[in-house]
Amino acid sequence: MTSGPTFAFGYHGQRGLEDWRQSGCLYVEFWCLACPHMVRVSIERLIGKAKTSTPFVELARKARCSACGRRGCHVQPADPPKPEHRDYTLWLMSEIARRRDFILLAEAELKEMNDA
Repeated sequence: MTSGPTFAFGYHGQRGLEDWRQSGCLYVEFWCLACPHMVRVSIERLIGKAKTSTPFVELARKARCSACGRRGCHVQPADPPKPEHRDYTLWLMSEIARRRDFILLAEAELKEMNDA
């Protein structure tokens, strides 16, 4: 778990929840701006409540802290699960598949560049 809000790559690029899920994100952290409260929510649960195209910025504007009641927060993808976490195997398998796809595409692109 992170120790506080961090800059998340792509946060300002308006990436939707589905993009984050495909990038291997399993959980999203909501950090209250008024108090030190943080909640970690499954991305699957968020997708069930919002559209898959919903960006973090929209979630941040609409969220309300369950501790102090203030609306608005910082939203970021959570760190990958640790090996002892129940979702670690799921995350690891999706990361292997995602990176395998990238390697295959990169190899094909290099081959095209060398053949040209």
